This record gives sequence, C-alpha cells and structure tokens, in this order.
Amino acid sequence: MFNYWDWNEFQEHQLPAHHYIESAINYHQTFPAFARRPISNIILGSNWGISKGFQFIIAEIGAMLAFMWIWFQYKRPQFFRMFPWMLLCFPILLAWFPTNYTYEEPFQWFMLMGFVYMLQHQRWILANIFIFLSLLTRETSILFIVSWMVGNSAISWKKLIPGLMLGVLWYGLNQQGMEQEMAARWTLLFDYNFQNQDYSIETIIFWAFTVFPSIFLCKYLSKRDLIIFVVFLLLNTFLVLYGAKAREARLHMLPLLFLWLKTDETIWLKFQWKWANILGCILGAIFMSIFLFSSSWTTTGMMIESSWVREYGILWGGMVGLTLGMIIFENSTERK
Repeated sequence: MFNYWDWNEFQEHQLPAHHYIESAINYHQTFPAFARRPISNIILGSNWGISKGFQFIIAEIGAMLAFMWIWFQYKRPQFFRMFPWMLLCFPILLAWFPTNYTYEEPFQWFMLMGFVYMLQHQRWILANIFIFLSLLTRETSILFIVSWMVGNSAISWKKLIPGLMLGVLWYGLNQQGMEQEMAARWTLLFDYNFQNQDYSIETIIFWAFTVFPSIFLCKYLSKRDLIIFVVFLLLNTFLVLYGAKAREARLHMLPLLFLWLKTDETIWLKFQWKWANILGCILGAIFMSIFLFSSSWTTTGMMIESSWVREYGILWGGMVGLTLGMIIFENSTERK
C-alpha cells in the first residue's frame, strides 16, 4: 500500500502513496467487518495534521516496535530469543497486493503481548485493559486469550472476566448486519479459496509456508500445551478457510504466537548439525525450486515475478528438510 504510487486510478507519483492509503483507510471505516474494530479506525482515521501515508506508516511501525519491546521484556533480550522474528518474514515479504487489509495485526499483537506480560506480573487491571483493547482490535484475539488462560492453571479466570465481558459486549452491541454478512462469508469464501487448482494450491501452500517452519517446536511443548496449540491451530485454520481469503498468510500466524511464547528458543543451542539434516535441507530446496519454477502453478491475482514467493519457497523447502531432520535425527543434547 505504501508503494502504490503509480496505480492508474490515482497517478499521484509520490511515495508514500498518500491518496491510495487514504482511500483504503476510508474503505476500512465503512466496510461492516472492519468498521466494528474501533482501535485501528480511531488511530488511522484521526487527524494527526500529517498526510495519511505517513500517519499509516508511523502508526503501524510504532505498534510493531511496541510489540517487540514487550516481547523482549517478557523473554529477556538474548540472541536466541529473536528466533521467532525470522518466522515473521513470509507474511511481510509476501504481503498481498492489492489490497492487503493488514491494518490490525501490529496493534493486535501488541495488545496480546501486553496481556501476557501483565499476567506474568499479576497486574490484573492492566491485563483486563489489554484483553478489552485486543478484542476491540480484532475479534480473533479471543482464541489466543482463552488458549493462554486454559494453558496456565495459575491464572484466575474470575479476575479476567471484566475484560472478556466488555469485549464480547462491544460486538454484541455492534452486530447490525452481522448475521447476513457471516452467512455470505461462510458460503462464499471457502468456495473462493478452493475455486480452481491454482487457488487450491495457493491456499494450501501459503498455510504451509507460514505454519510449518515452527511445527518442530511442538516436540518441546508439554502434553497440555501441545493439545491446546493443536486445537487452536485447527480452529484458526477452519475460521480462515471459511471466513477469509486464505492466501493472506498473516491470518495463519495467531496460533504461532502461542507456540513461540510457550517454547524456549535456546533449544537451538542444543541442535547438532548432521549430514542427514544438511542433505535434507538441500533436497528440500531443490524439490521446492522445481515445483515453483514449473508451469504447473502460479499465484492468483498478481504476477509471480513481482513477488518473493519463489525465493521464500526455496528457503522454505530447505527448512522443511532441516525440520524433518531435526525431528527424526536429533537425539543428542550436545551443545554445538
């Protein structure tokens, strides 16, 4: 959206694309599914005295920096605590154009990280505030909040009811047209995601590109957390397939936040490089490059040459081989 300076409808020839971004924000404030989310609409729709393009950039980057700051307060700033940031690359490098409605994600992740951090320090009032704000940012926050509460037996549900109830009440009072909208989504978007071979492959492969590099972390979860994560992942995937355009990879990432926070990334220090892992990495990259450069599939709605899907896909293929090697052959705890 930042880079759409030469789109024919606007022809503004400047960076950032102020008029295009302003039109997208206006659409976000009027389309019912987005209009019910007040946090992004208030922040992006208010008058800062600067152009909408710069306002959009400052707000989104500011929210991500706030999320990073709380993450490091929670995890402590060690090198291996940064591992999950590598896994964020795909939804960023392959953000979908036109148009990628990723207004809420930075705000949502900041609010959810704030909720986790406040629970860690037993600041119940602030935890309730972050629950309420995260729900106002995006409805799907309820999936993470409930999963986190179920996965932490020490949490007092009674002390968190106010934030949950206020968030649910907000959507209860703003449900005008929701029934018709949801009925249309459930009948339309699943058919959209699987309407032909190209869309079906895209739906499956974008889910895999986003989720699979983190799956090996499951072996380090407790049995309770593993069950919660699997249920969370399946439920989120179901909602995305039936209620959204599944090619937007960011939509698949919410369960991964739960997984990353529940595992200790210093496990990488215990990983022992073996020839089987390296060979698997090379073979995975080769097979994925053959698939992505073949004529059997191309992206929908944009030219594959204008995106990073091939380059990321080859890297992903290598990670598949490496991950399988880690799962199958990592029996040693020797640090290397």
